[in-house]
Amino acid sequence: MSRRWRLQDVDPASWPAFDESALPKGLRDIFSARRRAVELYAAGRTVGEVEALTRINRRQLYRMLDRCIAPHEDGRPNGWRALTPYAHVSRYRRTARVAIPSDGTGRGAAGAFGQLLQTQPTLATWIADRVRDKEFALEQRSTDDGLRTRLRGLKHLHSGPSTSMTSREYAMAVVLPRPQYREGGGGRA
Repeated sequence: MSRRWRLQDVDPASWPAFDESALPKGLRDIFSARRRAVELYAAGRTVGEVEALTRINRRQLYRMLDRCIAPHEDGRPNGWRALTPYAHVSRYRRTARVAIPSDGTGRGAAGAFGQLLQTQPTLATWIADRVRDKEFALEQRSTDDGLRTRLRGLKHLHSGPSTSMTSREYAMAVVLPRPQYREGGGGRA
């Protein structure tokens, strides 16, 4: 099936307005080139013509169109917002199992907390309620070493909702393991 039908279903003129003048010059130039490519394609130009006029290849063009047409969190199409360099149009969703190395660095744990909340909606709701009721607070303090932050109100976190997780699963999902030390105090294992 042709990709052209997707763009014909959406009128770029109906996309949310975007103030490209708010972007720094370098990013604005990239955005303008992308916008021009989408506008040319929407006006009925062929992919080959768009490539020749904008130097944006067909793969990039199709990817940009997919991003523009995708729904934003506000329910409207992403539209021009999706053409902003470095813009995220969808949230990161971890699919792999969490395997944290024993060195205590936490490497390989990207998205682990989000995955926990997806698998435990009761916990997600409980945390959202605590945040809404301002039972948790992020405090910022200025120190000699710079700005420091501290999360307050966590003392009752472990008395949260009952979930279907075992205590071991909860500990593995929420707490990063501490570094393992060799017997005799000889440093990390």
